[in-house]
Amino acid sequence: ERLNTFGRAESWCEMKLEENFDAAKINCQPYMNGQSLAGWATARVLVPQAGTDDILSKLCVEIGEMRDKKHLSPPDGAEWLTYLRPLDVLSEGCPPRMHQGKSVRVNVARYTLDSKVLPQVQDTLPFCEKVRRALFDIRAKIENAAHSETLTGKTLSGVPLKDHNHAYFLATDEDGDGWLDHLTIYARAEFDGADIAAFGRLRKIYRFDATHEVRMVLVGLGSEEMFQGAAPIFTKAKRWRSVTPFVLPRFATRGAGKGARPRDTPVEQLKREARLRQLPEIIEVHSSDVDKDLKGYKVGARLVRWLEFRTRRFNGTTGYGTAGFEIEFAEEVNAPLVLGFGAHFGLGLFEPV
Repeated sequence: ERLNTFGRAESWCEMKLEENFDAAKINCQPYMNGQSLAGWATARVLVPQAGTDDILSKLCVEIGEMRDKKHLSPPDGAEWLTYLRPLDVLSEGCPPRMHQGKSVRVNVARYTLDSKVLPQVQDTLPFCEKVRRALFDIRAKIENAAHSETLTGKTLSGVPLKDHNHAYFLATDEDGDGWLDHLTIYARAEFDGADIAAFGRLRKIYRFDATHEVRMVLVGLGSEEMFQGAAPIFTKAKRWRSVTPFVLPRFATRGAGKGARPRDTPVEQLKREARLRQLPEIIEVHSSDVDKDLKGYKVGARLVRWLEFRTRRFNGTTGYGTAGFEIEFAEEVNAPLVLGFGAHFGLGLFEPV
């Protein structure tokens, strides 16, 4: 009864000791590999590490001592686990809880990013590649995990998939300040249980070109329909505008001062990419060749030019120039919309207008 604050931030609290607790009232549970996510939301929970002795002494360790040992997250004797809670347990405005027997298709994982210095929008490609590699490392440690074509984009023998149904890693700046603050992993195919377990274990990204780590907070798992209205990139629309550069997958010129073949102009390459993904016909195009506002990403009054974006992958491959567009389709297009070279790592991303 005398405990009125709790935690590092000294949050106000009210506690009591439950003597005759009914275990049937427990409404949260740890996520188990392969478990259905129907009706559940995910949350990271700091729990005592299995096998830890003398938990009380671990709780009494001062922050200064933890800093000296460079062991702040997770603290000594603790670990982060992914827990499940009912979707509607915290707010009446949350989506209604589904029947437990109904399976939910999981092809989206959403993270918020936290760091002293977040990655800039220009670093979309290398950051997304780092996330992909980190997930591969995590997944390789999951016991009896089968090969995932959806996550890797390759067959078991290493042949790249060409249907674009595998994972897209899309880092976004959703507050418009020029720094990446969200990451969405999306696939047209479904993620398997080991993929989902890896998503839950992804905690931080260490960037080879920066001293600050990026903490990854998993905020949602489910289908794209569950994120419509909550994540901007899942908005359906007919008109779209570039937010990262469209990187040309083919040479646009023939060399020796000759102009581009009609089929290889930036606009025609854009239309070709849309056809390959079986999108509706593009009926109107404005390009960066004629509209200076389409030559980069706008951060307030400042324009981050497409040429400032990093477009070379870790394996050395790159595209053949950059462009920006505002386009209109004959019909509404399901989001996310990403086209061109590097599309699976956040390049060629469009936002609804």
